[in-house]
Amino acid sequence: MGKGNLMPVQARILQILKTFGPLTDDELLVRWKLWTKDHITPSSLRTRRAELRAKGEVRNSSLIRKTKNGRTAIAWEVTPSWIQMHVPAGTAKRNTNGL
Repeated sequence: MGKGNLMPVQARILQILKTFGPLTDDELLVRWKLWTKDHITPSSLRTRRAELRAKGEVRNSSLIRKTKNGRTAIAWEVTPSWIQMHVPAGTAKRNTNGL
């Protein structure tokens, strides 16, 4: 579960989720495009996020939002254990969703 075992795309996804709080895959893709000029397909982003979930780095936030197509989607968040392992004590900001 260590930071060194992450691919660059996974590390960037975690940074975006840590900064902006729970996001759906669609919202994550929008933030990705704002943060980087690197291209990623929606499918690749979902795959990397799913890998992070399997590693225990990301979890379902219990928030459900509508996608641009009107479907419901899970908003994903970094796990508290990830924050404890990777964010220096006293520096973690509370996001707008109160986490």
